[in-house]
Amino acid sequence: MNPASRLLAIVQHTPPQHQQQAMSGSWWSYLNLEPTGSNEVPSIAAMAAVSEVRSMEFRLRHLGVPEALYYDCVSVLREWLSPANLNQHWSTYREQVRSKSVEIVLKWAAWSLTQFDEPDVDPDVMSRLRADVEAQEQRLADAALPYALREMLERQVADLKAALLLYRVKGMQPIVEAVNKSVGEVRNASEELVAECEVDKPGNAQEVFKKALELVTNAGRVADAGSKVVKFGADLWQLGTTVWPAINGPAGS
Repeated sequence: MNPASRLLAIVQHTPPQHQQQAMSGSWWSYLNLEPTGSNEVPSIAAMAAVSEVRSMEFRLRHLGVPEALYYDCVSVLREWLSPANLNQHWSTYREQVRSKSVEIVLKWAAWSLTQFDEPDVDPDVMSRLRADVEAQEQRLADAALPYALREMLERQVADLKAALLLYRVKGMQPIVEAVNKSVGEVRNASEELVAECEVDKPGNAQEVFKKALELVTNAGRVADAGSKVVKFGADLWQLGTTVWPAINGPAGS
């Protein structure tokens, strides 16, 4: 899929005219999540969708498409998807959003941007990655870890959870960004983190950290499979064999 086809999928998922629903409710449904009573997740999704509108515009402009051909469609989407409107009733926007003109422009844009399509990732692969993230989240809840290490690994899990949440809205880019951020943090571990790992040796830190490296590597493989543009180098695949020894000495020493 590309930005236009992802936006088209969001538009086509909107509820039927008779359904009484706030905009936030439509996001919970699209993400296959149970509402929590908070607009935090719908707000994150809406901001990501607005970003996809900008991405679609940028790519169409790059191809030399006259702005007049998609300006009205983009204006409707921007207003509809604004996080400020999450509590507005869906019926306020339905006539504009589900108009033939918006759908036709998005279908045409999706076809025009096929060169930017991302390869489909096997749903089972995505499910396993989500399960890996949840398992690491549980390890972090159960393990007694040094403060600096816990802070870094909890941030890693939170970033990957958010990235997986946004996959249907923004494609692979959030996962790519989460992996890049995690790799950078691990490779540039602070002196405080290194010191705490050394003190903790050979406690829970090594095992939990090893699982964290596996998680980042697996997420990188998923990102590689689902992106034509970003490809991670050998340094990511070597993460598990080089980083822990550099921080805490060879395993078993």
